[in-house]
Amino acid sequence: LAGVKLHCHVQLVAPDDEALFPICESLLDHDKVMVMHAGKEPYSPAYGVDVRTFTGADRVERLLRRYPDLKLVVPHLGFDEPWRFGELLDEYPNLYLDTTMLLARFFPVEPDPEFLVRYADRIMYGTDFPHIPYPLETELEALMGMGLEKGVQRKILCENAERVFDLTG
Repeated sequence: LAGVKLHCHVQLVAPDDEALFPICESLLDHDKVMVMHAGKEPYSPAYGVDVRTFTGADRVERLLRRYPDLKLVVPHLGFDEPWRFGELLDEYPNLYLDTTMLLARFFPVEPDPEFLVRYADRIMYGTDFPHIPYPLETELEALMGMGLEKGVQRKILCENAERVFDLTG
């Protein structure tokens, strides 16, 4: 077990909900990772509630204030608050983001190469495969076509995940 993935939108739970505290504590005890879909997007009326009211960077920050040593990965570069999540990256060294769906331009924004370079040590490549509405290679081709240095590409594509999920040994 490398960790736990929680999807706030699907499970209808806020990132800072007390019900998650025992999970966070167990992950800390075992030095494991939490992947938490905690950004406000993508939103869907199918969730039955407006999940944007109980997700987002502020709720993640409350969780990290309580558990600053928790290894936490937030997908979609924290869309639609990537720069706010960037501020959290500056403050919480165990927070990471992944690129899922942002590089494929699923969201109505252009991926920001400057953001990827600035936080290259804290961003991991993600795909959400097989549950994606575009060909698998779309995100990889987009990343490779951004003109990023090879070292930045290596960090995002493999080195960060190897380190965070302890895949090297």
